[in-house]
Parts: sequence; C-alpha cells; structure tokens
Amino acid sequence: ASFDAANKQHVATCLPNTRCDVLAQIRRWVDGDGGQRIYWLKGWAGTGKSTIALTVAREYSGKKRLGASFFFSRSGGDLASTRRFAATIAVQLAESSPELHERISNAVASRPSIRGLGLYDQWKSLVLEPLAHLGGEAFSQPLVIVVDALDECDNKDDVSLLVRCLAAAVTVEQVDLRIFVTSRPDQPMNVSFDGISTDAHQDFILHDIKQSIVNHDLAVYYKHQLGQLARASRLDAAFFSDENIQTLVQKSCRLFIYAATVCRFVHDGEPFAGKRLAHIVSAERLPTRAGAELDRMYMTVLEYSLTAKLDPEETERIRELFRRVVGTIVVLFDALSPTSLAMLLDQSKETIALPLSSLHSLLDVPEEEDRLIRLLHPSFREFLLDAQRCTHAMFCIDAKKAHRHLFDCCLRIMAGYLRQDMCDLGRPGMRVGDIPRSDVNKKVPFAVQYACRYWAYHLERSDVDPQGHGGIAEFFETRFLFWLETLALIGRLADGIAMLQLLESRRGQNPSILRAVVYDAKRFLRSHSSIIEEAPLQVYCSALVFSPEASIIRQLYIHQLPKWIVRAPALSEDWSVHLQTLSHPSAVSAVAFSPDGRLIVSGSDDNTVRVWDAATGAERHRLVLRGHSCSVRAVAFSPDGRLIVSGSGDETTVRVWDAATGAERRVLRGHSRWVSAVAFSPDGRLIVSGSGDDKVRVWDAATGAERHVRRDQNQNPILRFLSLSSCGTHVVTDRGILRLPSSDCRCLHHIFATRSWITHDGEELLYLHPDYQDSLKIVSGSVIISTGRLSHALQLDLSKRERHAEERIGEHLPSPPQVWTDVG
Repeated sequence: ASFDAANKQHVATCLPNTRCDVLAQIRRWVDGDGGQRIYWLKGWAGTGKSTIALTVAREYSGKKRLGASFFFSRSGGDLASTRRFAATIAVQLAESSPELHERISNAVASRPSIRGLGLYDQWKSLVLEPLAHLGGEAFSQPLVIVVDALDECDNKDDVSLLVRCLAAAVTVEQVDLRIFVTSRPDQPMNVSFDGISTDAHQDFILHDIKQSIVNHDLAVYYKHQLGQLARASRLDAAFFSDENIQTLVQKSCRLFIYAATVCRFVHDGEPFAGKRLAHIVSAERLPTRAGAELDRMYMTVLEYSLTAKLDPEETERIRELFRRVVGTIVVLFDALSPTSLAMLLDQSKETIALPLSSLHSLLDVPEEEDRLIRLLHPSFREFLLDAQRCTHAMFCIDAKKAHRHLFDCCLRIMAGYLRQDMCDLGRPGMRVGDIPRSDVNKKVPFAVQYACRYWAYHLERSDVDPQGHGGIAEFFETRFLFWLETLALIGRLADGIAMLQLLESRRGQNPSILRAVVYDAKRFLRSHSSIIEEAPLQVYCSALVFSPEASIIRQLYIHQLPKWIVRAPALSEDWSVHLQTLSHPSAVSAVAFSPDGRLIVSGSDDNTVRVWDAATGAERHRLVLRGHSCSVRAVAFSPDGRLIVSGSGDETTVRVWDAATGAERRVLRGHSRWVSAVAFSPDGRLIVSGSGDDKVRVWDAATGAERHVRRDQNQNPILRFLSLSSCGTHVVTDRGILRLPSSDCRCLHHIFATRSWITHDGEELLYLHPDYQDSLKIVSGSVIISTGRLSHALQLDLSKRERHAEERIGEHLPSPPQVWTDVG
C-alpha cells in the first residue's frame, strides 16, 4: 500500500518543470502554520492525481518527514479495503520515531484482539492514542500522511468512516500532522468531506487548472518520454517534432492517462514505434463527447496489439480469449494473480498469458506468478463495459455474460475443493485466531477464497435464473456447511449472510424447493453465525445439534455430527419466531433500532454498548463502546442515526457516542443515581434522561448544558448471573467457571458446562447456543436441556473420541443418530 511498495517501483513521479503551481501550493500547505491540516486534491479520472500523490510522498520521505502513505486500488485486493488501513499506517508511523514505535508496540501487546476490531477502534488504539501520549519534542516539523485514490475504496460507508478517522488524527495536539488525500469528486466523497469543517481542510480541484498550464505540462511529458524512446531506438528527431507534440497535447484533452497510455503503447511496439505514433497523430478526432480521444486511444491500442497481421481464424481465437480472460479481469471483484486466474477459469497459465502478453500498455501483467494482475487505470474498465464507448464488437465486454461465466467458474471450483475441516484442525473448539493465516492460505487457495466470497455477487449481476440452475441446489445439498466453514476460516462469514439474502431476493414469486432451502440456510446461519465465526468446526457440532428437527440444513447434514455425539436432542420442531440471538456476555437491559432500521444498539450489564447490523447480526465494525463503569440501562439513536446516547447504573453519567466510529463525544454528569431512560428530541437538538434520583434532566445535545424537572423514577437494581454447578464443585458465572478450593471434581468424568461451552479436560468441545445456555444441567451422565415443561437429553460418549487422534472429523461419517424427543 505504501508509495515505495514493489507494485509502484516503475511508476514515475512528476517530471521537473511540470505541475509546478499545484506542487508549490502543496508544499506551502505542508510547511505552513495554518489550521487546515487536511488537503483534499480532487480531480476527474486520468488527470494525474496519483502521480502528484506519489511525488509528494517521495519528496517528503526524502526529507524524513513522511509519516505514512496508503495508495488505494479498486482491483488490488486489500488495497480496495480499509480492513488493514489502520495497521498499515501504524507500522509506517512506528518507523518514524523510536518513542512512537514503543507506544504502538505496547498497544498491540496489551490488546491481542486488536486485529479483529473495526476501523475506528483500530485507528484509535494504533494511531490516535500512541500519538496523544508522545512527548512534545517527538517531531520538530509537520509530519505528512498521504492517502491516494480514496474513491477506489470498495465500501462507501467505510470511506465516510475513514475520513472521520483522518479528521480525528489532525486534532491530536502532540504532533502536527498534515494529511494529503486524493480522489475523484464523486458524491460519496463530497458528502464525507462536507462533514469536516472548512477550517480543518483545504480543497484543490485539479481539473480546474488553466488549460495553458496543463498543456505545458503535457508537452514536457511527451517530449521527455518520446525523446527517450527516439534516442534509445535511434529514431529521427522528427519522431518527436513540435508539431507532433502539440497534436498529441490537443488530443489528450487534459488527461495525463491518455498521454501515459500513448507513450506506453508506442514504446511497446518498438520496431513499429514510428508507425504507431503516426497512426495516433493522424487519426481524426472524435468530436462532441468529452473523453472521446481517450476511447479512440484505447481502441487503437487494442487493434494494434491484438489483431495486426492475424488471419480470420486467429482473430476469432484471440477474440474469444480476450472476452474470457480480459473480460474476466475487468469484472472481478478482487484482483488475482495469473496462477489464481488460471485456476479459477480452469485454463492453463499459457492460455491466460496469450491475450495479456500484448496489453502491457493497458494492464500491469506481472512476470511473477504470485503477483496480482491490475488495470493501469480504472477508465479502461469503464471503456470496455460501455457499448456506447467501445464500439468494436471484438472488444466490448457484455458484463452479464462475463458475470455468468464467473458464477459458473465459482460453483465449479467450490465443488472441486471444498470439504469438511479444510485446514485439518481436528479440534472442534479450535479458534480462528489461533490458526496462522499462512496455514489457511496454503489449505485454501486464493482462487477458492475468491469463489467462496463472490459467487452470489456474480450471480446477481448475471442473467442467470437461480430457480432453473441445478448447480445452486446441488451446492446447498452437498457443500453448504463446507462453504460456511471456509468463509469463517478466511474471516468473511458476515459476507455469507449478505449473499444468502441476495439469493433470497432473486428467488422469484413461485414456491420452490430452492426457495425453502435458501430460507432455511439463512435461518441456520443467522442462528449460529457468532460461534461459527469464532470456531468454524462448530458448524458440524453446535450448529447441527441446536437447530430444529424440521430444518432442511440439519436434515441434509445430520450425518456429519462427530461420532462422540451419541444422541442429539430434539429441542424444537421448527425455527422460532425470533430470527437471531445477539449475545452480550451479561444480561441485556436496553435495545433500540436506528431510524433507518439498519442498525441495532444494545446496552448490557457488562458495562458496554454494542452496535449490530440488523440484517446480518454481525457487530457493526465490532464496535464495543466502553466508558461506563456499571450496567448500561438505556440506549437510543439520534433521529439522523449519527449519535447514540446511553445511560448507566454508574449513577452519574449519560454518554454520547459517534455511531459510526464508536468515539465518545461527551459525558453528561448531574444525576446522583442510576440512569434508567434516555431519548433524543425529534430534531436531535436535545437529550432527555431519567434517573433513580427522581429527576428527569434535559441536555443540550451539542453543548451538554442541562435543565431538570423532578419526577418519580424509582427502579430496582439488576443482579448479575451467578449459580452453582449441580455437583457442587464449580461456581458458574457469566464470565466462566471458578473451581472451589480443595474440591473433588466429578462432573461427568471431567466434563462440565460453562455458560457457553461443554468442555472436557479443559478443552472446549461443543458450543451451547445462547437460547439454551441458561437452561442446562449435568445429571446422571447426560446434559439435560430444559425447554418449557420438557427436558431433553444430549448424550456424549467421549470414549469414542481420541483428543489427539490424527483422523479428521467427518472422514468416516457415522449413520444418522437416534433422536430422543422427551426423557421427562
């Protein structure tokens, strides 16, 4: 992601005597003492934003004043995501100061779970807090952070959140940060920056620079690039005459991507460089539409690169390969290496290389098999997918057909590779966090990971009718659990819920078997997502045991229960009316929906406020709002959904939080006993809170100023969960098990239940679904689960399980177990 990464080693910076005005303004901004600490350089596609960003990063790196850089890329895998943004910036910042290195290292060491946090929580722990605790003399001059192509981040919600992260960073007083950001001026970017005061950031519109200045810079660029080629190839000086240069400048229409593509194209055809340049110079201009010259340029490159000197049969072969290979590259949701692309398409690497070898002026095609294929500029993708712009039938890509082909490829590769226990763990309670990522990538090739993550999205953008596609039904009948396990292993289980919802929305109006299966699969995943995400092999244990008898997924996969589960309880006939259980470690005292219905906020006896995605049940950015010192009794969203207010049993505070970042905005103090109710006024300007001190207080949401009215608000305190195990040797609390001193543990031969797990000799075996965690006890060698007036037995025989056996779970599948419906 950084400016000096290997994928940018051949990317040039601004040439001397070009971009002088804009670079001078950026230098004045960096070195000045103004209050505008964020500089937003915005411009149309192809106007040279990334080149300027690279120039700024290299210049201030040479001055030892570059704190960090991150260059987004839509076709660059993690470079299109904010998932690793905070960690990437932190690692680079740590290299700029020994003191900062120590503080960031300590932050990581003190919070091992940091990699699982959301963007703002990571940013706060890895960047904001270490910077805030620096000594005042750590940096004598402003420190620069460069963030390029922010519009190529694949999640618009994350863009807004990242802009807030940057805005928070420049408020840290201990260091003078200057953050340089580039992007297209599209609507999501405008909205994100509108949330920052104009006193805090400065804008510069790159495409508004005077035409004469841009033309001068383009002329300098052409003379330099073509002059180098002429000297290396011993071409005549007429090759880069002033007349040719001025013609190219006019054709460029202010777009530096046009100039760069021309020069790459001419250079790639070195023996025919003169002929290629003459063709471009002499071609008639396409009038009317802006960007028409860029389209003509792309067409010229494609025609010369792929069809020159080919007979009709060869032309048809190249046409088919172009659509299959390049058509795939431009619709991929994530970049792939040549090896992974060949695997996904079920083609040889030589076949993949054939149409790519002539397109180096348009694509970054690596020589190394494990590096990613990238578009040199996103405008090429936009050109190929638009039949109005790409008018040659040989090159225009039909997006729906390309997505359909990729959808079929994803189903095929999942059928060939997915299996039970993909990483050969053998331990049903093994946590994802304890599995090295390198082991996952070795066992689950990137092409398989891609297929698992995106098959439903390719289906959505294709013309496929799910009801008439037999491969989808086969997938659910034979590989659904394997898919969930694999998504959990690669940290993408939440994507599974979104894909099932997407598939359900395309199921059509007529009832069908597939419709019922998809609905049941969604209920199955919603019900068990929290434990599958944490311990993937529980999809074959806990998820099957605690699903209702009528569940289609349970019926299809019940034979995959491990042998040590002798009998599975019959807990319910069908899914209950509630869709999902979202679990705090302690009692939940308050819940509320956001105004748009997309989020849920909850308050708990664990002193935290949590934010959940209402559709998927996943914790939103894993936000855990910490600050209260006692139970949270009340929560509410502001009318615009941007703030959360919470009241606590800590008897003093109402706290206001940023709903997107989790940052604490302010603490309202005044109550003398627990706060039991909170709410915003309809216009969001006031907050009202009620307390056990018999007071209702009204606060100004912006300033925290208060007024109060006496009112009877008496409440009873809430007790925390506490119980004694049936054998009298363990105390079970909401946080785990405490063994009593000098006790003789006879809990079913060292098998006992915490609130969340059945364990054996200290190893977690079977996760207990939250719906049944408070209703079980161990009696006479069985786990008894109460549902209403009935009790159900879950019987285990651990003699059938060797804890250290190398035999993989499910390798020899047992016959379906007998089901007990009622044991009194």
